[in-house]
Amino acid sequence: MADSLVPFVERSRALVADARAIVDLRRYFGIDLLAGALPFTGSCFEGLAGGGEGPEVADTVTATDLVAVESLSVTVPVPVALDLLEGRLGARLSDVLRAFPGGVGAVRR
Repeated sequence: MADSLVPFVERSRALVADARAIVDLRRYFGIDLLAGALPFTGSCFEGLAGGGEGPEVADTVTATDLVAVESLSVTVPVPVALDLLEGRLGARLSDVLRAFPGGVGAVRR
């Protein structure tokens, strides 16, 4: 591992090992919330409308993808959103996404 990553890895391990992490993650994803409490909006990001892994939407940007990104408090300007949905930017991004092999997770184990 590169020496520059050591402090990051050590801080990350400390955060994950902190007993508060489990409480925070459960709250974020809405697990065992008190009546009337709501989970964070970003908790729906990867599972919204099935998660975007179905063959009919794979390797494309859909309106649902844009709503999922917005749930993380990231604003996609309307001209960019339209280009992703119907323009050259979306076509180019689809080409890039198709270059990734299917069934490969984004996290190294």
